[in-house]
Amino acid sequence: MIEFLDTAANAGGVLTTIVAVVLAMVQPGRRKRRHRARVRAHVVRVSRYRSVDREVASWRVKAEIEAALAAEEARVKAERRVALALVFVPPGQRERYRQEWVNEMAQLSPQEAGVFALHLLLLAPQMGIMLALKRIFGRA
Repeated sequence: MIEFLDTAANAGGVLTTIVAVVLAMVQPGRRKRRHRARVRAHVVRVSRYRSVDREVASWRVKAEIEAALAAEEARVKAERRVALALVFVPPGQRERYRQEWVNEMAQLSPQEAGVFALHLLLLAPQMGIMLALKRIFGRA
């Protein structure tokens, strides 16, 4: 019966727990008083754990929100790095490279996208010079 009460308390709300307690109280048998005391003690324990569960749940939600904010911040930094890297690309090809890099970053996690954008930013001057020379000399 205690397992039933524990399951009922975890699955439902107050109403489910009350129904479980009432069912336990009307159970026939010799050891009715002792069983009632065990049920009452269990209900008190469950109510104490619920307040702890609420605190843990609120901490978990706060942690998830902080993780989401950190991921969004990493994504914004990566987009800024790509925008800065596009300065080194010749004007006629910027949009094509921007689309390609943004699509590549969309498939990565925010941290990996940040690393990718930093790599782009470090190599952008070399790539810009190469594209400019290619345009000037017309070589493939």
